[in-house]
Amino acid sequence: MKQTEIAQRLGVSKAYISMVMHGKKKPSKRLAEELTKLGVNFEAKNEILSHARLPIPTLPQIENLLSLNNNILPNLPQPS
Repeated sequence: MKQTEIAQRLGVSKAYISMVMHGKKKPSKRLAEELTKLGVNFEAKNEILSHARLPIPTLPQIENLLSLNNNILPNLPQPS
């Protein structure tokens, strides 16, 4: 089924359907249910993007995590 047809059936724009299918927009619960009924697969793309949108940790945050790790597991050999 073409994006134009999907958009017409659901009463949204073709551009919006394209963004959902390419993971650039997350559909509303209602739209997700309607897309599923039509057999449109969009969830895997959104899952990938949702992980990609996680904030990048700052250097102090990384250092803090590393120090916590060293305190919890002090007897493990450190990589060289």
